[in-house]
Amino acid sequence: AALARRGNVAGLPALHAACEALEAQQCLYVKLGEVTETAQDFARQHAIRFVQHQDLAKLLGPLKAQGKG
Repeated sequence: AALARRGNVAGLPALHAACEALEAQQCLYVKLGEVTETAQDFARQHAIRFVQHQDLAKLLGPLKAQGKG
């Protein structure tokens, strides 16, 4: 996953290339702010999923539960 300050398309090509090189099953981009329409279009075309706010909390939930044990 990639973390950026602005949700523009700048980091997405590198993320896409890395996901392909690793033959990743999923390609996730963590973004806690706005995502531009251009970035959304690029992500859609390249099967990149944006992870924002509540989605991030859901992903991290199991990690938090593991830490309590």
